[in-house]
Amino acid sequence: MHEDHCLPPVNAVSDSSSSGEDGGKAFPTGRGKKRKALAGDIEADVRSSRRFDRLKKAVVNGEPAPPVDLRYLVRPHQDSGDSEMRSSVASFLSEIYYSVAETLPDFRDDPEDESISVIVPVDAEEGSEDYDPYGACLQNHQTDTLKAQLAKPKIKKPRKMKGSVDATTGESGREPRWLPPGQIKDYWEQYRQRYRESTFKPASFTLFWRVWLSDYPFLKFRQARQHPECSICIKHKMAIRSLGHHLNARLKQLEEYHNHLHNQYLDRLAYWSSRGVSRSRGNELTIICDGMDQGKFAYPRAPCMKSKDFASWSRPRAHVIGVLLHGRAIVFAVTEPDVPKDSTTHVELLAICLTKLAHDGVQLKELALTLQCDNTVRECKNNTMTQFLASLVSKGVLREATLSSLRSGHSHEDVDQVFGRLSRFITKHGKVAQTPQDFACLIQRFLKEADFPYEPAAKGYVCKIDQTRDW
Repeated sequence: MHEDHCLPPVNAVSDSSSSGEDGGKAFPTGRGKKRKALAGDIEADVRSSRRFDRLKKAVVNGEPAPPVDLRYLVRPHQDSGDSEMRSSVASFLSEIYYSVAETLPDFRDDPEDESISVIVPVDAEEGSEDYDPYGACLQNHQTDTLKAQLAKPKIKKPRKMKGSVDATTGESGREPRWLPPGQIKDYWEQYRQRYRESTFKPASFTLFWRVWLSDYPFLKFRQARQHPECSICIKHKMAIRSLGHHLNARLKQLEEYHNHLHNQYLDRLAYWSSRGVSRSRGNELTIICDGMDQGKFAYPRAPCMKSKDFASWSRPRAHVIGVLLHGRAIVFAVTEPDVPKDSTTHVELLAICLTKLAHDGVQLKELALTLQCDNTVRECKNNTMTQFLASLVSKGVLREATLSSLRSGHSHEDVDQVFGRLSRFITKHGKVAQTPQDFACLIQRFLKEADFPYEPAAKGYVCKIDQTRDW
């Protein structure tokens, strides 16, 4: 190669204004000074980087995850032909909203506090192994600020055709639901795993996070210690995190985890289908039964019980069982603390519900009953309840009867939502309660004031069970 075509040395600097005749010559001296100055500039630039300082501080403090970086996430969204990707992300988030997320509101039970506010469950605490800074940004007070930064710039929009519909219109009006403890990155990997064998290119983590923030802000994570988690989900998550250096094995675990979530979603679809038929008030009836948390029903209940003098008292707790007769009525049973919450109590309550339906004019002989319960063998999922249902069918009281339950760890349903509303009502209005009968009056008042779209308020019923038969 000719010498004239060679690039000049890196440290050679030309200065046309230094001298007249030698303006085109490079400086023959001062190379060491230039190198030191260049190194000093680089070091100054590194030291002045706030992102680098945060990363360095996270490493020094031994934090399990890097600090959140929103520089590229909060840029105004530009419509660059990623509508299909956004639709795929919205479809995935909608599926986990209906299948995995649960309606489990938690309220501060303080009879002396007038301001009743929701305790919004967030992900793991900062500094723990499961802490997700990107998930925390979606659940704290930065949400409105991030949405403002994500707003589209004011540009001329193309004219829309008549009849066009936005796929995500009205999403923000949905009720908040909470996912099991985890990280946004875990759900992004599940989303990518769905299109592993497809030619469709999945969305990046940036777009996935943007869609979650803008269209699904009501989808949150709950605390790890709030409710038990599915053991199968925990096994899959632990296996996925431990296989970071084995790509194929990690992808296989992601596939198995996605199949598990899909199967429990199919179980919910079966229950929702049966519930929808029951709400039409035909010859099929779906009942869901569950017990409520006893912590809200300790008595005597009064502001003076917060005194230190009563801190060591062991107060009795009333038992409350809720039954949703979809499309028909809502029944609550209140029992004394010495009445066991076993199968005989639930059989007694089911007999009360069927008797009430018969008094309302329902033909039980033509009725197909589906009893939905959780996986607690102490209450409904046992031989006592099965034999009782079989006897009703064999004697012609019912046309048919089915006992079903969702998978363990994924059994929270609409009855838990009713329990959450009742907890808030009792916390706000039940400042004083001396006996279980007082709780029964509070629940009856709740049924009259609450709005249930499918169960008429006049059909609400509260019964006080003092003793049960030996079924």
